[in-house]
Amino acid sequence: MILNEKISIKNLLEKLETKHERIAFLVNDREILTGSVSQGDIIRALIDGVSLKVASIEIANLNVITIEDSNNAGNEALELIINEELHAVPIVDKNRKIKSIVNSKKILKETK
Repeated sequence: MILNEKISIKNLLEKLETKHERIAFLVNDREILTGSVSQGDIIRALIDGVSLKVASIEIANLNVITIEDSNNAGNEALELIINEELHAVPIVDKNRKIKSIVNSKKILKETK
């Protein structure tokens, strides 16, 4: 899921719940990847007393693991998900614009 970094934590949480996702990737107004927010990030923020009205970028992981777009990007993302136990990996172009997202849910559906 890709959302604008200005979305409130409350709205982000609602979208995660509605789409049954565990992580959202945040982009700025130019659609450049700026961070990611997982359900765990939200829980930690709430425990720390952060308001649900705060922009999601305020609690985001700013060091997102990405794969640069290439012919082998999907396989590289799959390896990262398995080896690093990640939920999702965005494939980005040289400007950090998200081209696609490989996630564990999609992988599991494809292996059925």
